[in-house]
Amino acid sequence: PCLYLVPPTAPVAATAPAGGAYEPPSQPGVPVSSELMPVVATEPTEPVVNPRWKMVEQMFAEDGLLVKEGREHRPGQLALALDIMRCFIDRKCGLLEGATGVGKSIAYLTSAVIAASMGKRVVIAVGTNALIEQIKRDLPGVMKTLGIQVRYAAIKGRANYVCQHKADAAKFQKSRSGLSSIEDAQLTDLLRWHDAGTKIDPHFDLTTYHATPRKRVTKLVTINSDDCKSARLHKVAPCRYAAKKDDEGFLVQPLTCHFLKERMKVVDAQIVITNFDVLLWNYHTGNLMIGDFQYTILDEAHEFPAKVREFFSTSFSPRTFLALADDIRVRTRNSSVILPATLPGIEPSRPEMPYAGLGEKLALII
Repeated sequence: PCLYLVPPTAPVAATAPAGGAYEPPSQPGVPVSSELMPVVATEPTEPVVNPRWKMVEQMFAEDGLLVKEGREHRPGQLALALDIMRCFIDRKCGLLEGATGVGKSIAYLTSAVIAASMGKRVVIAVGTNALIEQIKRDLPGVMKTLGIQVRYAAIKGRANYVCQHKADAAKFQKSRSGLSSIEDAQLTDLLRWHDAGTKIDPHFDLTTYHATPRKRVTKLVTINSDDCKSARLHKVAPCRYAAKKDDEGFLVQPLTCHFLKERMKVVDAQIVITNFDVLLWNYHTGNLMIGDFQYTILDEAHEFPAKVREFFSTSFSPRTFLALADDIRVRTRNSSVILPATLPGIEPSRPEMPYAGLGEKLALII
């Protein structure tokens, strides 16, 4: 990556005489000696300024749009925004650092909105879901100040959204067996919060939930791509919350899945706000999650290398196998599971449920 702090000064154009060579001037802007090349008089012209560059200056100048709204002029914010736009214009990588309080998010959101208004697609990836929510709050104000409206959407991993199919199952007492009184109360409150959502104020993103329930509780109402019926239409029957079409292509079941509805918004968005995990998953799947884009902004980029190592590596611990055993115990409690005919040290408990105690026995072995 390259560091852009000051726009480069354009060198003076010159042509060496036939059969000779010359040394370029040591300082930009110093004319080349007439003994080495002829000087042709030309009319002075104004430098060509990229319109995107001009719009950034109008936003952050001492008498710019932000100052007119009563905000403080910050020279560091202007420099940062210009550096970001320079990277966009020159299609270069930039490694930029801003001090706390300089206004980094407003600086890169301004550049992103201007680029999106000129036909480019921008992805903003951050380290935490909480920062995604902050950007969603800041972006409308930036667009209003600039007088530019672009389409934007935010997307997180599937496990950050309530799965309606699992939420329905969690409402029955059978799915709550094994929960403590505290966990049962947390699950009840979480389901009540989800059901209270409306079209204007939907309640399905766990990042916006007012509490932090225990992991066992969130696991009962969330799902991953391996278990999601909507993600495996070729293997199992479609989820009743996913869109369904008949043989003639007519829609017979509308899309109501929270995650898939958010993903559909991303398809048409000019600015996509996401986290590092989704960005890496998009790269891993060949842009299936987000689609093609021209510019990428990484906020809190110092955390990105560790996230890349975590994403493309696999680790195991005793906790991993205990979680597997607990998952098997839940899955085999009330249903028969097809497993190999013989497993060392494990005997079927009942003919109709041959491996009903498999989870408990695995936990004891571990």
